[in-house]
Amino acid sequence: MNVLDSLSRQLARSLKKHNVEADLEVLEYGIGIKLNRYGVLILTSILGILLHQWVESLIALISISVLRRFSGGVHFRSLTHCMLVTSLTCTLIPMISLPKGTLMLLASISFVITGLRAPNWFEEFTVIKPRMTYKLVSLMIVSLSFFVQSSILIIAFFIQTLTLLPLKGGHYDEETCR
Repeated sequence: MNVLDSLSRQLARSLKKHNVEADLEVLEYGIGIKLNRYGVLILTSILGILLHQWVESLIALISISVLRRFSGGVHFRSLTHCMLVTSLTCTLIPMISLPKGTLMLLASISFVITGLRAPNWFEEFTVIKPRMTYKLVSLMIVSLSFFVQSSILIIAFFIQTLTLLPLKGGHYDEETCR
């Protein structure tokens, strides 16, 4: 069920046949990333509209995306899985109702995880980025939840910070991540 992976591979091969001067793997990766981004946005929008919470679902998606941009996190093996899980998560977040005390606890846990683990890029080929700057920006983003006190923001940030934690007993697991 790797629809996006297969589609990006087919599009990359088609472009390569038409004399596009780029490495096939680079083309496939770039196309896959774009398909995933648009797929997540479209699927989240469709589900949000169907469930009468389009704006709330997009707020969750934007919250996760902005924090993830600076904090990093693990990846699914498949772009299709990423698209489905992200879209479902962002659509379900607005349906979760928690007491204020629980929300503040989740915000605090998110802040601690971010302080300890961000930025966390699991890709081996990641370009060197200014770690302290990304950590501080991530912490500033998460700290917004204490001021705004939006359940959507707090839950979205909490879910995103969970992707910073190591898998399978504290080690990077190539079977689970890209």
